[in-house]
Amino acid sequence: MTFKNSLKRHIGDLFALCGLVAVTALITSIILTAPPLTKSGPPSATDHTLLVLMVTVAGTIFSALIASRIRHLMLRLVDSTLQRSMTPLGSLPGASATLARLDTKWRGILAIDSISEKSGNLPIVLIYVFCALMTTSIVTTFTPVTYVRTLSYHPLIPDANYDPEKTCVYMANSSFADPRAYSWSLPNGSHFFIPANAGGCPTRFAEILSGNINSISPDEYAYSDMGVAVETGAIGAPVSIYSSQPNASVALEQLLQSHGTFLLNTTQCVPVMVKNPFQCRPGGALQYGGHATVGNAGVYYQEVTALSSDGTCNVSSLFQLPTTENVTSANLMLNTFCPASGNDSIGKGTTVLTGNFAYGYWLASFANDPNGNVSATPGYTYAVTCTVDASDVFSYRKVTLSLQSSNTGVNTSFARTLSSSGEECQPVQPTISNILFATVAGANWQLLSQNLGIDGLTDSLGQATRNWRKPPYAFPNSRNPLEDSLGLVAALVVSRVNNSGRYVPAEDSKGEYAYIQATRLGTGKRETLLLLIPLVTTAIVLLALIIMSFRDGQGQSQSESHPLGAVGKDSIPCTESLQRLIGLVTALELETRF
Repeated sequence: MTFKNSLKRHIGDLFALCGLVAVTALITSIILTAPPLTKSGPPSATDHTLLVLMVTVAGTIFSALIASRIRHLMLRLVDSTLQRSMTPLGSLPGASATLARLDTKWRGILAIDSISEKSGNLPIVLIYVFCALMTTSIVTTFTPVTYVRTLSYHPLIPDANYDPEKTCVYMANSSFADPRAYSWSLPNGSHFFIPANAGGCPTRFAEILSGNINSISPDEYAYSDMGVAVETGAIGAPVSIYSSQPNASVALEQLLQSHGTFLLNTTQCVPVMVKNPFQCRPGGALQYGGHATVGNAGVYYQEVTALSSDGTCNVSSLFQLPTTENVTSANLMLNTFCPASGNDSIGKGTTVLTGNFAYGYWLASFANDPNGNVSATPGYTYAVTCTVDASDVFSYRKVTLSLQSSNTGVNTSFARTLSSSGEECQPVQPTISNILFATVAGANWQLLSQNLGIDGLTDSLGQATRNWRKPPYAFPNSRNPLEDSLGLVAALVVSRVNNSGRYVPAEDSKGEYAYIQATRLGTGKRETLLLLIPLVTTAIVLLALIIMSFRDGQGQSQSESHPLGAVGKDSIPCTESLQRLIGLVTALELETRF
């Protein structure tokens, strides 16, 4: 047989081999590159089903075609072996065992051999197994896989500058004469002022925000804010990185508009409060002063003074009392904060809380002080003095906002969680400044002055601390629920600081990222290269069979001189050869009998 005829004879086999090599190369490329199918989220259920169905059908057909070419080549080789073994008289030399082996191999190639025969046809069985596994490799490779896509992210937080148009925190000159709380007098005669009662400033939201404190299980999350559970490692983080209000967190809002619920996490480098600036201990005093009668109704106003334990911080106020009530049995509270003075004093000061009669007992429960757990009698008072130092409580941390589709935050029922592993970072533009220190120190103004002029009851603070609450607490250095609650209120307030209205990147030099759930082909894992084993093995087998068949066809020209001209002719179909094989078996059996 000429080379041209032999090549023409194997053209289908060569096309099959080329197709197998192309599919192998395509699958290798997909495994190594894992090309994305979607920017975010999975394809629709219908698209996913149709894709898997088409891939399965195509893979099955392709594997069947390759298996048929391998079967054809193996049958051709067996048929050729049988023809070469024929003598000119048409008899087979050797024992019937040789013919039986050829028959068993033939049956194995046609997959009609018995289970007991398969052990003798193990190479053929393995070839067909690898052919079948090609479908698995193809379907596995082309099935959509969910993965986490990483994008560069550019969150923003308020800067550390002052703005003349903003009045929440600013530096005043020596002629400063604003009586409102609070201001720090500096050695150069200037004043650092935070008008805590100014409308629209963060300190005006303290009472509302205090209800967000988690006083039941702070070890799970410290407080909730705008639907986000803020864990202890992210206390005080700026609200601009997690706010759900329109235009409050532009970068996050853009991500949600583009990717919706498939946004998993974002990272940012922001200042957080790593420890509590409030340290509260029993101490101080509540003193009674004189009283005055106002009008003809006989209403008395009793003067009461609250003093810190060292006497440096004090405040006096008048409380209205009926003429029949003695001040010693009146339920009263009087509280204040006194800013420190001198160098490096901004953010420092003293807070005093005092209670009279039953309110004294209740104040002791805020601090979980067992010595204050006594029956209130007329004249009973209780006082707490808290040192405040916000100048060293902030540090930059890498925080993660986890959204509803992620697996983090599983300890809470919140859809979003803000957390930090404690990883330190250095932002490209620092934002820790006196603005944060002063805001923290004056953050509890609204709670300390609650019900002032009536009975002074700090009811919101009481709800946050819960009576006689024991650890755990949110801050690592908190030793009682009172100081823990004061620190958390300050964190909620300072998270809303935006003194200049300008923003800077909440990023470090390594950059920040958003993680999106998306879909791609392939897992991107190198171990999936094992899927190539069936394809490569089958390709090697097919190539080897083509080479063997090609060589065998070239050598058949020697057998064309046999008297049985039909024997060894390329025109003899396999079915005809199979019939001849069956006839030879019968003839040999008859010879044996005689």
